[in-house]
Amino acid sequence: MTLYGDLRLIWHKELIPNLQINLRQGYQGKGNVLMITRENLKGIWAGVPTSFRRDGTFDDATFVKDVIRCCELNIQGVYTTGGTGEFYALEFDEFKRMVDAFVRATEGRKIMTQVGCTWINTQNVIERARYAQTKGIMGVQVSLPFWHPLNSVEVLQFFKDLSDACPDLALIHYRSEREKQSARSTI
Repeated sequence: MTLYGDLRLIWHKELIPNLQINLRQGYQGKGNVLMITRENLKGIWAGVPTSFRRDGTFDDATFVKDVIRCCELNIQGVYTTGGTGEFYALEFDEFKRMVDAFVRATEGRKIMTQVGCTWINTQNVIERARYAQTKGIMGVQVSLPFWHPLNSVEVLQFFKDLSDACPDLALIHYRSEREKQSARSTI
């Protein structure tokens, strides 16, 4: 396991060979998109809270302004939909709107981007990660599916399934004390 502050990258070469490749070698992106690697995941990153209107819907305009303000701070990167990003409050349609707004706000800027794709099941984590990848996001952060505790085999299977589904996307394990079972304690 490699530690970067609260972000932890994990890999297990015998059980998850694709994940090993993703995390050990990283990826230089297609076209002009730089992908997050072990070498460039450093520095100060701003976690951008998700903005909501009084009626509970996603507030695109305020969110974009907040992301732009963070981009102007001369930091390494910005990320959203972690614990402060209210990932659990966004259904997939709103998640897509948030990613689209995030991309608009960071487009053309020299800043790295991550989007949190945590959800309660593997299929929906993959769906979110693939959407973020199609929009040019450099890496996704994920916590383990959190409804039921996962055993060691299930943790490894989760990361293998995610790595297989998104082989050209940097995966960052966002380890939270809220996880019912941490990858660290199972591997």
